[in-house]
Amino acid sequence: MKVLLCSFLSAGIFLLYKPSLKEKFSVNLRLKQSAESNPVVAIVEVKNISDGPVGISENTMWDYKWAYPYYMGNYIVEIQKKEKDTFQLFPPRADIDWVYSEEGWIKLYPNEVLIDSMDISFFYSQHKLPEGDYRVRVAFNADRLSHSLENLSNWVNFTVPPVDKY
Repeated sequence: MKVLLCSFLSAGIFLLYKPSLKEKFSVNLRLKQSAESNPVVAIVEVKNISDGPVGISENTMWDYKWAYPYYMGNYIVEIQKKEKDTFQLFPPRADIDWVYSEEGWIKLYPNEVLIDSMDISFFYSQHKLPEGDYRVRVAFNADRLSHSLENLSNWVNFTVPPVDKY
């Protein structure tokens, strides 16, 4: 199994390749969270389980799921906060305004894995999530202009502890 790291993607020369309509991905999510600090980093592994190679946007884009369907990106993060006995959608207070660069494509062959990461707490107030119990999952799209939630990861639960005021 080959593994591609996004930080190395721009170093190579890749053929232009548009995504197909038959693309299928396995999406695995894990979190890296420090007990001493609030950043919550999502590490996403995307495996191509399609029959052939799939074109992936070279410059990946992340966004958050909102109550209205105006999100789009290669990675769409859905964060829910536990309120009483149920989880409720908990989007950041501000939208992400991405700077678009020229579109490039890489080929992700069958069974290859793409690994990417992002601090998912960065777009919340003071770059951190308020204390509480949460769960998160991520949808993956080959095209960064897509808003599909078809290729979803597993839910991952996490807790943001109260901040020490001393």
